[in-house]
Amino acid sequence: MLPSLLYGVGAVDPLTLVAAPLILAVITLAACPIPSRRPLGCLSAYLGLLVVYEALVQNSRKREYRE
Repeated sequence: MLPSLLYGVGAVDPLTLVAAPLILAVITLAACPIPSRRPLGCLSAYLGLLVVYEALVQNSRKREYRE
């Protein structure tokens, strides 16, 4: 059934065997940055809060040692 659907393409056509994975790879790489933009914005905000929290914790530890 499959050979009847492939017009002019042999079972071992080198152009098709190379082109199909390359096209899929390009589409995949082009689609990756789109959904990753939003979480990265949240991640940078989270990391900023984490840095502030760590600074506060270290500051409070220094006060405990002084007392």
